[in-house]
Amino acid sequence: MFSILAHEISEKKYLTTKSRKSKLHKRHFILTSGRCGSNYLANTLNLNAEVVNYGEVLGHWTLLKKIHKPLFSLGGLSKERYLDMLYKQSTYFYLAQCYSAYSHLRKKQPVNWKSRYNTKSVGIKDFFVNVKQDNLYNYFLDSKEISIIHLKRSNILKRLISAMLMHQAGVVSTTENSTENKSFEIDIDQLLAKLKRDYELNEEENAFAAKLSKKQPFYQLSYEDYFSSPESTSKHNSQIFDFLGVESTQIKSKHRKVLSQNLADIITNYDDIERALKATKFEQYLY
Repeated sequence: MFSILAHEISEKKYLTTKSRKSKLHKRHFILTSGRCGSNYLANTLNLNAEVVNYGEVLGHWTLLKKIHKPLFSLGGLSKERYLDMLYKQSTYFYLAQCYSAYSHLRKKQPVNWKSRYNTKSVGIKDFFVNVKQDNLYNYFLDSKEISIIHLKRSNILKRLISAMLMHQAGVVSTTENSTENKSFEIDIDQLLAKLKRDYELNEEENAFAAKLSKKQPFYQLSYEDYFSSPESTSKHNSQIFDFLGVESTQIKSKHRKVLSQNLADIITNYDDIERALKATKFEQYLY
């Protein structure tokens, strides 16, 4: 509790300079779902000297959520106030920079240190399911200061299979093709149950995004278009930097898709999956 009060005092001092205060109002949020390429996008944004994206902060597995769990449980901190602190307080900003520097040093990578004063856009990225679980719809709908990037994947079957295979492979993303020459079998009953759930969530996510597009600065792109070619990736990156009001950079994330092969080549029972989805509303995702 004392640390939070110290953060607030520090932030009040920070707001005394008008030019710095204006920077606090340039925020962004990447609304997405799992296996949509959001790690690649967030990493690309972080390669820009004027942008910081904290990544996921709402999932129960995230470090920040774990640290603040006692305050949530005791009712001393709302999820809305939690997000406000991440967006606005310089203390959190520099703690994130320290953690990032530590992670880079541990991996023997160059440190990408940034100052709060020179940063023009601060943001997070998170999954729609977490926004729904924490009932944070109004937080994003009512704020006119958050620019929304909606990154979606139209083919929810491939998105779901990618997630299932990710868990079997034991990796989320990589700079190398770690699933080369591997094959997998998918539990069809489990697939159908999860597909029904994800289809309904996808409908809710699109409805929420449609509401956001009418109230907030809004940029939407699909996984399929974003990664269709290197040229398309570069085009969208430039447009997103422009959308955020920062200088464009040609540096790209080195993250690659874990499962870049044709699904029929790596799923041993893909023919059974095709038969199970024929004549259902999910058949459209086979093609």
